[in-house]
Amino acid sequence: MPTVLVVDDVADARHLMSRVLKHSGFDTLSAASGEEALRLARERRPAVMLLDIDMPGMDGFEVLGAVKQAEDLRDIAVIMLTAMSGEHFRAKARALGAEDYFVKASFKLADMLARIREHAA
Repeated sequence: MPTVLVVDDVADARHLMSRVLKHSGFDTLSAASGEEALRLARERRPAVMLLDIDMPGMDGFEVLGAVKQAEDLRDIAVIMLTAMSGEHFRAKARALGAEDYFVKASFKLADMLARIREHAA
Protein backbone atom coordinates (compact mmCIF):
# COMPACT_ATOMS: atom_id res chain seq x y z
CA MET A 1 0.00 0.00 0.00
CA PRO A 2 1.30 3.48 -0.81
CA THR A 3 1.98 5.78 2.12
CA VAL A 4 0.49 9.27 2.44
CA LEU A 5 1.96 11.81 4.85
CA VAL A 6 -0.75 14.14 6.20
CA VAL A 7 0.68 17.49 7.35
CA ASP A 8 -1.58 19.87 9.28
CA ASP A 9 -1.17 21.68 12.57
CA VAL A 10 -4.81 20.90 13.50
CA ALA A 11 -4.96 17.48 15.16
CA ASP A 12 -8.60 16.85 14.19
CA ALA A 13 -7.82 17.52 10.52
CA ARG A 14 -4.87 15.11 10.59
CA HIS A 15 -6.91 12.44 12.34
CA LEU A 16 -9.88 12.74 9.98
CA MET A 17 -7.78 12.62 6.81
CA SER A 18 -5.74 9.71 8.15
CA ARG A 19 -8.90 7.74 8.87
CA VAL A 20 -10.34 8.44 5.42
CA LEU A 21 -7.07 7.45 3.75
CA LYS A 22 -6.70 4.25 5.77
CA HIS A 23 -10.30 3.33 4.92
CA SER A 24 -9.38 3.93 1.25
CA GLY A 25 -6.44 1.53 1.37
CA PHE A 26 -3.47 3.79 2.12
CA ASP A 27 -0.89 3.62 4.86
CA THR A 28 -0.62 6.97 6.61
CA LEU A 29 1.81 9.07 8.57
CA SER A 30 1.01 12.41 10.13
CA ALA A 31 2.97 15.49 11.07
CA ALA A 32 1.89 18.57 13.04
CA SER A 33 4.65 20.84 11.70
CA GLY A 34 6.73 21.47 8.64
CA GLU A 35 9.89 20.39 10.38
CA GLU A 36 8.31 17.11 11.46
CA ALA A 37 7.00 16.58 7.91
CA LEU A 38 10.47 16.92 6.40
CA ARG A 39 11.96 14.55 8.98
CA LEU A 40 9.26 11.93 8.33
CA ALA A 41 9.57 12.38 4.56
CA ARG A 42 13.28 11.60 4.75
CA GLU A 43 12.86 8.68 7.16
CA ARG A 44 9.79 7.02 5.66
CA ARG A 45 9.67 8.13 1.98
CA PRO A 46 5.89 8.54 1.48
CA ALA A 47 4.53 8.46 -2.06
CA VAL A 48 2.30 11.48 -1.45
CA MET A 49 2.24 14.37 1.00
CA LEU A 50 -1.06 16.13 1.80
CA LEU A 51 0.09 19.55 2.95
CA ASP A 52 -1.67 22.45 4.66
CA ILE A 53 -0.36 25.97 4.05
CA ASP A 54 -1.24 27.86 7.24
CA MET A 55 0.95 26.39 9.96
CA PRO A 56 3.07 28.07 12.64
CA GLY A 57 6.80 28.06 12.12
CA MET A 58 7.56 26.55 8.73
CA ASP A 59 4.48 27.08 6.56
CA GLY A 60 3.30 24.78 3.79
CA PHE A 61 4.94 26.81 1.04
CA GLU A 62 8.30 26.52 2.80
CA VAL A 63 7.82 22.76 3.19
CA LEU A 64 6.79 22.41 -0.46
CA GLY A 65 9.84 24.38 -1.60
CA ALA A 66 12.15 22.29 0.59
CA VAL A 67 10.68 19.01 -0.72
CA LYS A 68 10.90 19.99 -4.38
CA GLN A 69 14.44 21.37 -4.04
CA ALA A 70 15.83 18.35 -2.19
CA GLU A 71 17.20 15.69 -4.50
CA ASP A 72 16.21 12.93 -2.08
CA LEU A 73 12.61 14.18 -1.67
CA ARG A 74 11.54 15.76 -4.94
CA ASP A 75 9.86 12.58 -6.20
CA ILE A 76 7.26 12.83 -3.39
CA ALA A 77 4.00 14.09 -4.89
CA VAL A 78 2.76 17.07 -2.89
CA ILE A 79 -0.95 17.82 -2.85
CA MET A 80 -1.99 20.97 -1.05
CA LEU A 81 -5.08 20.58 1.19
CA THR A 82 -5.72 23.97 2.71
CA ALA A 83 -8.31 26.58 3.67
CA MET A 84 -6.55 29.13 1.44
CA SER A 85 -8.80 29.55 -1.58
CA GLY A 86 -7.31 32.51 -3.46
CA GLU A 87 -5.92 32.02 -6.96
CA HIS A 88 -2.62 33.58 -5.87
CA PHE A 89 -2.20 30.71 -3.37
CA ARG A 90 -2.84 28.15 -6.12
CA ALA A 91 -0.42 29.91 -8.45
CA LYS A 92 2.31 30.01 -5.81
CA ALA A 93 1.81 26.31 -5.03
CA ARG A 94 2.04 25.40 -8.72
CA ALA A 95 5.14 27.54 -9.14
CA LEU A 96 6.80 25.72 -6.24
CA GLY A 97 5.96 22.32 -7.72
CA ALA A 98 2.72 21.14 -6.09
CA GLU A 99 1.05 18.38 -8.08
CA ASP A 100 -2.46 19.45 -7.04
CA TYR A 101 -4.41 21.87 -4.86
CA PHE A 102 -7.63 21.30 -2.90
CA VAL A 103 -9.52 23.79 -0.74
CA LYS A 104 -10.81 22.22 2.49
CA ALA A 105 -14.22 23.91 2.37
CA SER A 106 -15.08 22.84 -1.16
CA PHE A 107 -13.14 19.76 -2.28
CA LYS A 108 -14.78 16.53 -3.35
CA LEU A 109 -13.30 13.59 -1.48
CA ALA A 110 -13.60 11.26 -4.47
CA ASP A 111 -11.62 13.72 -6.62
CA MET A 112 -8.86 14.06 -4.07
CA LEU A 113 -8.61 10.29 -3.53
CA ALA A 114 -8.40 9.79 -7.30
CA ARG A 115 -5.52 12.28 -7.51
CA ILE A 116 -3.73 10.63 -4.57
CA ARG A 117 -4.07 7.22 -6.25
CA GLU A 118 -2.78 8.66 -9.53
CA HIS A 119 0.29 10.18 -7.89
CA ALA A 120 0.95 7.19 -5.64
CA ALA A 121 1.08 4.77 -8.57
